Amino acid sequence: MKKILISSFCSLLISFACLSASAQVLPAMVEGKFIGADAVNMDSISHRDLQDRAWEWSANRYKFARETPRKKRTDQILANAWHDIYLSSNADPVAIKMFYTLEISIEENAYRYQLSNIHYKTYADSLTGATSDRFTAEMLFGKQGIQNNGEISPLAEIYFLATQAYFRQLLGSLKMAMMRETMLAKN
Repeated sequence: MKKILISSFCSLLISFACLSASAQVLPAMVEGKFIGADAVNMDSISHRDLQDRAWEWSANRYKFARETPRKKRTDQILANAWHDIYLSSNADPVAIKMFYTLEISIEENAYRYQLSNIHYKTYADSLTGATSDRFTAEMLFGKQGIQNNGEISPLAEIYFLATQAYFRQLLGSLKMAMMRETMLAKN
């Protein structure tokens, strides 16, 4: 019994490691736009199951009224959402509000996701939570974020790392939800 539990646990860890190591297309500059998109094949899962899993994940993920995904068709989820990301600093981490659009499209034996319209607002007043400056990812990571020597500016790099960390968690959560029963069936 103990060997079966250890074996099952190891299989689950290996599956999770493979999932984490699988290609997650995180946002990057593509033709002047900061986007991330990928198609994920799910051969063993029916179209209807993919729909159900995607809608269940989005309903659990986006609970605020303004973030609630809008249903255009049953095969498409569109969420205009925001999340606080935390920038590392010499003192305490600094909270920045990041807005983005996530589109999930369900196809036969696959789903696609796209992250776009990424922009940020800084908090001007920590007591009231009011926001101040607004700027786009294209501005931050594009030409304005590049120094004279061609390297990304230190501030842009801090934003980039925080943005990537959040989207890595978001897409990992989506992929786990879409694969949940498949992983359990293999063990």
